[in-house]
Amino acid sequence: PLDLVTALQDMDFFTAFTRDHLNILEEVIAQSKIPTVAAVNGYALGGGCELAMMCDIIYASEKAKFGQPEITLGTIPGAGATS
Repeated sequence: PLDLVTALQDMDFFTAFTRDHLNILEEVIAQSKIPTVAAVNGYALGGGCELAMMCDIIYASEKAKFGQPEITLGTIPGAGATS
């Protein structure tokens, strides 16, 4: 199984800084044998919203706000979240 710490531990700063971490997290979540839960109690924008959407369950408070603000700039979300 893919482990995020193992995937990142041997990287130098430049590689770690420029690597697409959301796709690494997506792989870790997809390979998880247990359900993943996102708990949102505020803003989940951009990558935070995409991370929440990768989980099996989203537990959101009444204060939770979800959004993809990058679409107002004419770009697509970083991890490809389009729904």
